[in-house]
Amino acid sequence: SSVGEINMNANGADSTYIRQAMGFDTHRLAGNESCLTYLWQMRVNGGSDRVGVAIEQVDGDFMDRYGYDRDGDLYKFVQRSNLNPVFYDTVTGIEKKTGDKADLSTVSALVAGLNQRSSAGRRRYVIGNLDIPQILNYLAVRSITQDADDVRKNFYGYVDSRGDQRWRIFPWDKDWTFGVTGDGGTYLSHPFF
Repeated sequence: SSVGEINMNANGADSTYIRQAMGFDTHRLAGNESCLTYLWQMRVNGGSDRVGVAIEQVDGDFMDRYGYDRDGDLYKFVQRSNLNPVFYDTVTGIEKKTGDKADLSTVSALVAGLNQRSSAGRRRYVIGNLDIPQILNYLAVRSITQDADDVRKNFYGYVDSRGDQRWRIFPWDKDWTFGVTGDGGTYLSHPFF
């Protein structure tokens, strides 16, 4: 089969070059959906260029591998223009990767459901709309890996919009793990840290 996209990342904040692979592998070993990743020696004109971190793209092939409908709604949560956590609003930091890229209705419903005024309403929404075992497993691994960079970005959200209508989280960008600290900003005191 053909390859549609290759991600060759630099080591980022990880001087050891192993944190990204360890982060993704920890998710996978814990039973979470996670990208395959490898260290590659990159060469230019026969000479050594650098070590790159090859990371599988979260796309239709990824969805197929894990048994999800590739026509569900897949979102990448990226750098926001503010320090608000990602599920605070839908103003910034959201890229829809499938279907109508301008239609953010499913993620808007998620944000509204998670921000209901009453705790009973939020509880009902979470129970009815999130894959709770998958989300809790993601959060447990996030805590174990000490991921300091995914409160407001650096993960994918997926809702099986034609199937069970439940949200899942897939990891992305794991160079700020296993002791590299930083991007939680004013939310570093949050219990998930």
